[in-house]
Amino acid sequence: MAANANPDASTYWKSDYRYFDQNTLEELPVDHFYNRLEEATFAQKVMRLNYDVHVGAIAGLPGKVLAFCLSAIIASLPVTGFLIWWGRKKKSKKGIMKIRKELVNV
Repeated sequence: MAANANPDASTYWKSDYRYFDQNTLEELPVDHFYNRLEEATFAQKVMRLNYDVHVGAIAGLPGKVLAFCLSAIIASLPVTGFLIWWGRKKKSKKGIMKIRKELVNV
């Protein structure tokens, strides 16, 4: 049986996880990073921060706005790349051929 408590509703990394035996209700020791927060190592705390960093919750509302803006920019890159490629494909080659003929004749 597992139980957890989160003292900060805006983030998830500070959650304190406890595991109990279902028959005796004695607390069980665990060796993964979802354990007591005070027993977690620095590396385990960084691993817990993964979701909060991903959604921008680590810096509050400004962090969420920044995460949204960066996601919108990243999502637009394939679209803008396609538009640049499509525009390059539609250019006429008459101007290039005319310049080559002039260079050959000189």
